[in-house]
Amino acid sequence: MKKTFKQAIHVILLALVFANLFACGGRQSNDSQTDELNNVDTVNLALSPMIQRVIEDFDDYLVREIGDENTDGVLYDISMYKSENGSLLVINEDYYYNEDRITGYTYWKNYTIAYYEFCPECNLEFIDKSRLIPFVDSIPGFQSYALSDTSLDGVHSQTYLIHGPDSLELIYAGPSN
Repeated sequence: MKKTFKQAIHVILLALVFANLFACGGRQSNDSQTDELNNVDTVNLALSPMIQRVIEDFDDYLVREIGDENTDGVLYDISMYKSENGSLLVINEDYYYNEDRITGYTYWKNYTIAYYEFCPECNLEFIDKSRLIPFVDSIPGFQSYALSDTSLDGVHSQTYLIHGPDSLELIYAGPSN
């Protein structure tokens, strides 16, 4: 009797362990998945705190100036250029990407950010290119300009003059040219 009682207890314990593993394993709640998507920046640190602030400021600008509160389905482009005035950082709202020029892309909070680097020496550690998702043939959820037949009148941008790795000066905010 003692032997069968011990066996029964072992079977019950094993059943409880498997039931617990089955209940907890493999599935995440939607809230947990959303939290992971919103906290991609803890995993993918491609964007410096300065660039994160630029994105948040740009988003605030879009809400304040044009009432665009829905950033779902919008791609933010970040580019760096050399001009006669110095090094520039430009952020645009967009719905398409330029597959011929894209360096890579990343996700941060609820944003999809495409990065175009026309001036590598202008980067100053704003974007860690090694942590970008390499562009292979598409960005999920977005189309290439090559596949689009629409013009994007009214798309907005901001341009910053780069003074250093922790110093940007906003020099333009308005419709993209």
